[in-house]
Order: sequence, then C-alpha cells, then structure tokens
Amino acid sequence: DLLAGKGIAVNFVIDEKVTAQIINPLVRKNILLIAKEAINNIAKYSQATHAVVRFYRQKRTAYLEITDNGIGIGDLSLKNGNGLNNMQERCRQLNGECKIIAGPEGGTAILCSLPIAIISHIG
Repeated sequence: DLLAGKGIAVNFVIDEKVTAQIINPLVRKNILLIAKEAINNIAKYSQATHAVVRFYRQKRTAYLEITDNGIGIGDLSLKNGNGLNNMQERCRQLNGECKIIAGPEGGTAILCSLPIAIISHIG
C-alpha cells in the first residue's frame, strides 16, 4: 500500500518454503523490519517507478533483496538517518551481512544474506 500510494509498482518474489522455516519470532521480526525500512526509504526518497522484494534460499544462505529503479542513494557517507545503519545492524544480529549498493545509473539495492541456521533455529 505504501508504494502503490506513491505510484511505485512492486513485485514480491517470496519463497514460501523459506518463510515457513523462520520459527524464531525475533528473526522474523528483524527480517520484516529490514524490509519495512527499505520499502519506507523507497517510498520517501527514491522517486522510483518500480521495486522488487525477493526472499529466497541458495544452499545454506537465505537472501533478502530489495531493489528499485529510482534516483539512487548517492554518497552513503552523506546520509544522516539511522535507517540504513539499522538495517545493517539487524542483519548483523542475525549473523548476516547487509550491503547497500547504489547503481551506476541510479537505483538502489539492499542485499542481505543470512545463514539458514539462524533462520531455522529456535534458541
């Protein structure tokens, strides 16, 4: 709804088998908050017309990728908000890695990789 209200088309490509493996509520919460922050940033700043949210697994790693075709993020060192840092910190709390990549001709990609073990572990 947030993106549609801004005229941004969004495609969700979610592997339901992977989402079913997320049994720890804290893990689920952190993944959802990373996605929410990225979508919020797209709606507020990107001037995009299209975004894609993908969540899938390859071997022992789950990937959350959120991309847009907007104006790009520019120089990351000039950004003042906590949103980008929060996404990276949430990913680190899940023993993962979060990369924020500005496309050479615009657009931004948030690429999070998470070990499957953390997703399917209860403790």
